Amino acid sequence: MSRNLFRAYCRKNGDATPPVVSSQTLLLAFEESGILHDDKRLSKFFAALKKAPPELTESQFESLLEISPTLVEQVLTKQLAIPQFQDFCGHISDIFAEVEENRGGKLANYIPQLEKVDPEKFAVSVCTVDGQRFNLGDAEDYFCVQSCSKPIT
Repeated sequence: MSRNLFRAYCRKNGDATPPVVSSQTLLLAFEESGILHDDKRLSKFFAALKKAPPELTESQFESLLEISPTLVEQVLTKQLAIPQFQDFCGHISDIFAEVEENRGGKLANYIPQLEKVDPEKFAVSVCTVDGQRFNLGDAEDYFCVQSCSKPIT
């Protein structure tokens, strides 16, 4: 399988040189799939990729794959929960933009943590069962989810 993956991602530098895979191409494949560089499951993989040369030979590519073969293969073959993750993120972004300016409603005053929330804060975060992640808005802020977690749970 690693040979097929290498061929799928490789480019030739000319007839006299062996085929290589760009490290940047691999990073882009992960980013586009929603598997982010801070994913703990791939910390060793991303550390090795960061230290790798800009262009990987087939043996270097295979060595990288050996670090986390199943997940890396799933990413590179688009076999994650949402194969077209960028399209999915585009739809989420459209919905976010559509509802972002909605100022209807009021803060819940029956739960002290909810009453203290800045009503201007708004975020959406998605994480699939495979760990594909996407965040918009104030996603780095902490939110008390109390009652709004009911649809999730």
